[in-house]
Amino acid sequence: MAHYLKFKNKSTKDFYLTMGKGVSFVSPSKDLEFEKIRGQDGAIAIGDGTLNNIKRDFPFKIEPPASKNVGMVATEMSNWLKEDNLWHELEFSDDPLHVYKAIYVDEYNIEHITGFYGKMVLSFEMKPYKFLKTGLTESVLGTTMTNPTNRPSRPKFIIKGTGNMTLKIGPSTWEFKNVDGGIVIDTLLNVVTSLTGGVSAWDKIATYPLPTIPPGTHTVTKTGTITEIKIIPRWEVIV
Repeated sequence: MAHYLKFKNKSTKDFYLTMGKGVSFVSPSKDLEFEKIRGQDGAIAIGDGTLNNIKRDFPFKIEPPASKNVGMVATEMSNWLKEDNLWHELEFSDDPLHVYKAIYVDEYNIEHITGFYGKMVLSFEMKPYKFLKTGLTESVLGTTMTNPTNRPSRPKFIIKGTGNMTLKIGPSTWEFKNVDGGIVIDTLLNVVTSLTGGVSAWDKIATYPLPTIPPGTHTVTKTGTITEIKIIPRWEVIV
């Protein structure tokens, strides 16, 4: 069975695309430069070591039905891929356990073989990490939490409670003050809001930068009048 992509709630199959062979798998580079020091062998690495985005190419052939031609499908695809400049989830059927974050900004060229057959390559700009699907589901936080990857997790918490509160997961601690009903903390997006999401609540945070959940199994403890904590843990691995 030919593989496919899902992006912005649509599939490449919706546009009569069949994925070909030769999908590229590029690993992310680190943000480092090398500088030679006089009098020393070799060079030293300079930079913060963070990962750069990658570009991944997916080859396709287009075979629309008799009611459409390649040009009509190309117009539909442009309006699908380029309707905004935001990052979206991307799923690749050959990697069913993970979800990528991607954006489409490049032009694409269709090799127009006939009116009803063509070839093309879709090139997505992608974040250097991908998420385990098992870590993208919201659940109630228990007494232990296991990060199954070797990278720190950047979770989203939905906490209900009032007053001064503390949440601790292993070595990571989140402290809150004067909370009125609840708070939402999104570590990945670096956003803190009220429960409704409409009002910034950074004044309720006593811990910055927002902590992450390190790899391994950790005990969860909490203090204060916390009535419920829900979490989307976002387990991530390097692409």
